[in-house]
Amino acid sequence: MKWILLCVFVAGAYATCEDQNVEACPYDPCLDLTCDVEGAQCQPDECEPCEVTWTADSADVTDQCEVDSDEDEDGVGPLTKEQRKERRKNRKQTFVKRKLAKRIEKKKEWKQMSPEDKQAAIEEKREKLVQKLLAKGKEDKVERLRERWAGKTARIQERKDQLAAMTPEERTAFFEEKKAAKKARKTEKRKTFVKGKKDQLKARKQVKKQARQDKRET
Repeated sequence: MKWILLCVFVAGAYATCEDQNVEACPYDPCLDLTCDVEGAQCQPDECEPCEVTWTADSADVTDQCEVDSDEDEDGVGPLTKEQRKERRKNRKQTFVKRKLAKRIEKKKEWKQMSPEDKQAAIEEKREKLVQKLLAKGKEDKVERLRERWAGKTARIQERKDQLAAMTPEERTAFFEEKKAAKKARKTEKRKTFVKGKKDQLKARKQVKKQARQDKRET
């Protein structure tokens, strides 16, 4: 009996998701969620990152927490599939709004900074990135970044001189051309992203289909 329990425990410990290509949730699924269980901590589910699990003292208390979190607005009965989908959508929108508000606030702070403070902030950010990459053993990437940073100041000054020498019409045409090129790059990037997502979805469906066929054969 002990050996059976041990095997079950080991099998559970090394269980894997049916879908091997699990992607991170695009927003924080634990945002604004609470649980009445003392000491309960929220974390994304391993196989369904946009769903959450609750643990307290290393014990799974998700069922106890979902009694409250999965009730409808009137507190009557569990949420339907559509309501759960709407709730996830609202969480994502809230997360995106908060992130956008922080970005806008940082832009305001950046505009109010002096050139010296801006340069110091840039150097600090670069140093953190370098230390992070060095910790991962990516010395080649650090070298490439340093080479790019070394010539960036000169390129910025050269661009400023070019703009100063342009007429208002030439400057307007320059920015219009730059805006069009940026839009084209963004469109191409979006197309590549959508194509990649479609290919991933097709591959997942194929894997699930093959798994069902294998299961029927056994």
